[in-house]
Amino acid sequence: MLIVNAVGLALTILLSFNIVKSNLKLYVFNEYVAGILSITVVPFATSILIALLLFSFKLFKRVSEGFLTIMLSVPLAMFLYWIFEDQLYQYWSSLPQ
Repeated sequence: MLIVNAVGLALTILLSFNIVKSNLKLYVFNEYVAGILSITVVPFATSILIALLLFSFKLFKRVSEGFLTIMLSVPLAMFLYWIFEDQLYQYWSSLPQ
């Protein structure tokens, strides 16, 4: 169950990177600042919100399991994003606006 939660959180955070980064470019004029925000603030906020949501649906037996999932999923998502950044950028840029 913990592995399923970690993979689900990692995939959600991974997808949120590019969605938020592209939306932040509309509000933040500096692309570098938008990239920093999408890599630092967004994954942690997303993982905490998803962990709280899963905990509210009683998918975590203990609170410590939820925090362990957060601690596992954020570095995993960052690592996956670092590996697949070019492919994700090509995919998101090919979608119709």
